[in-house]
Amino acid sequence: MAKLQVTHSYSVNSTVLALRIETGEIIRGKQVRYEAKPGDKVSDKNYVRRNGEDIGRLIEGGKKIRLFDEFKGEDLDEQWATQAQNYSINGVKPKNVFIKSKPGNSARTGPWDFKFPMEHTVFLEMPETMKAGQKYQLDFKGDELADIDFTFSPETVRSEAVHVSHLGFHPDDPSKVAFLSTWMGPKGKGVSYEPGQKFWLIDDSGKKVFEGEIDLSKAQNKSEDLLNKNYNGTDVYIADFSKFDKTGNFRVAVEDVGTSFDFKIGENTWEDAFQTVMEGLFVHRSGLEKKPAFSDYTELRSFHPDDGVKVYQSTAQYRYTKIGIGDQDTFKVLSEGATDEVLDFAWGGWKDAGDWDRNSNHLSVSRDLLELGEMFPEYFMGVDLTIPESKNQIADVIDEALWGVDFFQRMQREDGGVRGGIE
Repeated sequence: MAKLQVTHSYSVNSTVLALRIETGEIIRGKQVRYEAKPGDKVSDKNYVRRNGEDIGRLIEGGKKIRLFDEFKGEDLDEQWATQAQNYSINGVKPKNVFIKSKPGNSARTGPWDFKFPMEHTVFLEMPETMKAGQKYQLDFKGDELADIDFTFSPETVRSEAVHVSHLGFHPDDPSKVAFLSTWMGPKGKGVSYEPGQKFWLIDDSGKKVFEGEIDLSKAQNKSEDLLNKNYNGTDVYIADFSKFDKTGNFRVAVEDVGTSFDFKIGENTWEDAFQTVMEGLFVHRSGLEKKPAFSDYTELRSFHPDDGVKVYQSTAQYRYTKIGIGDQDTFKVLSEGATDEVLDFAWGGWKDAGDWDRNSNHLSVSRDLLELGEMFPEYFMGVDLTIPESKNQIADVIDEALWGVDFFQRMQREDGGVRGGIE
């Protein structure tokens, strides 16, 4: 039985076939109640070692343990994958083989041990130009990969060479575009396409509803920034369909290449995106229970003093507690400056990446939301974010901004100074 599977096969152009191979699987470690066993050894960093193996880290004062992730599966043998003799396409080996690889995720399997599921893409330069509708049988030598069949169908098979906004567009957007580019790794480098090559918009029924031609957007020898660097490593082409203003679900198909993901052109495209972003912000609120009435995400109230959580004042200066400034260890500085003063008002704000962190940088979120409410007051008075404050007479976008402002207002000292936040 083959060790690995091709998860997606697609054409880059009429002479290059790409095979996506995903390796590795993560079983996420859970937080469970810690039940000490004879022989358990706990390090000064609260890592628990049992029977010679690190199993997790103690949290909540040792009441619970966050178990380390498990990693399963084998990786692709890249040396095997780059050898043309290991591939047979309708009985003929490819002219060239290139590969590019990147981590797809990260598993923490020990205190400082990490393993990575990988996303590999193998590019096969075909022995001859592919023809639309023709079927190709790919046989792989040995048991590294399971054999597959591929039918060259550029108008129906998605190609990662064709990029378009997954968010979609509003019919009146002045710019509606897709892009075409492929980089085949350090040896394969970039793929060039022909300006004037046709592209189409295809609707749900398979009908072509718009036709255009691609044009060069950014050549690989042109810099992208003030550092005079080009990060694509390949020419990037643009497919402009700005004149198309119909609503519906579509995909971009490029002649002899393939299609994009499906995307929507609709009246509520940007409103839908805004609602999604704002729900994400709401569920990051610290000190508030999340209920189904307001979100699909549920969570008990976190980091609130009424639940027994204590936040202590530190004498550390804020400028020395920012990671990356000087040689100071942020948490060491905060701990060394810790006092016995408990701040029972230190709750609220938004959690940063799901942890305790609520610092002054978060006020930029409040500022942005307040500016939106000030610029478009009538519009935002009609936007319902389905938050606990939705029934008051204030725009929801302002209420969400105030969740961050109120936190720092409570953090203000009698002399007028405002604490920099919580770590």
